[in-house]
Amino acid sequence: MTREKERAKRECAVAKVRAALDEAQRKHKDQARSLEAERGKIEKRIEDEDTRWQREKQKLSEALRLARD
Repeated sequence: MTREKERAKRECAVAKVRAALDEAQRKHKDQARSLEAERGKIEKRIEDEDTRWQREKQKLSEALRLARD
């Protein structure tokens, strides 16, 4: 009977750890998904800023060229 109880106790411990692992993996996936979404938004902001800068640089470069002439 003791072996049976020990086996049942181990199985219970394994089930608890497996459940904890599954929950931790779910949380990790949720966090990774959230970070990927943030990354996409940040990359879009970087592209928008680069576009804005190129326009401003072109405008100011033209103004500088005209001022020198």
